[in-house]
Amino acid sequence: MSGTLVQQARDRIDNEIMLILRSVLPLRSRRNALSHACRLPPELLSMIFLHYARDWYTDPGSKFMGQVVPWVAVSYVCRTWRDVALNCSAIWGHLFHQ
Repeated sequence: MSGTLVQQARDRIDNEIMLILRSVLPLRSRRNALSHACRLPPELLSMIFLHYARDWYTDPGSKFMGQVVPWVAVSYVCRTWRDVALNCSAIWGHLFHQ
């Protein structure tokens, strides 16, 4: 088999893999939505996130060293938490610097 044919075969397989992975993502989201943490009301999650953010801002030991602010990590947990965190404007109402 020539190098071109091998590359074409790899590209086709890679495309098939991507199609399969894309079909799995919605299933994972639906499965995650059934977890206890994702079934909490958005208002309660917002309050928890805001409390966490305020603790970070008011703790004199908290330092921002050019990395992701620790409370932002809640938006990385799942799609539901990300949507709630991003839609909670009170969390994003603070400016900070090094």
